[in-house]
Amino acid sequence: MTPLPPDSRRNVQRGVIEMAPYQQRVVDEKAELDSRTESLEKFFDTQTFQDLDSGEQSLLHQQHRAMKLYSHILGDRIRAFNL
Repeated sequence: MTPLPPDSRRNVQRGVIEMAPYQQRVVDEKAELDSRTESLEKFFDTQTFQDLDSGEQSLLHQQHRAMKLYSHILGDRIRAFNL
């Protein structure tokens, strides 16, 4: 079994995993990023988005790809916590 980081603890008796503060910040950051990504995806389906010039649309699509990549990286970090 892989040891937990020194500042994280596992409370097995109650089935609760206590994360180190930095780990919780990563989890929270990913949740917020995923919510913002979902909002951007919904925006793509609006008339407001369709009314933007193609350059702005392209930039928003690039932003979306970067957000998805960043979320994937945060997910990899969370999985590496081995909680």
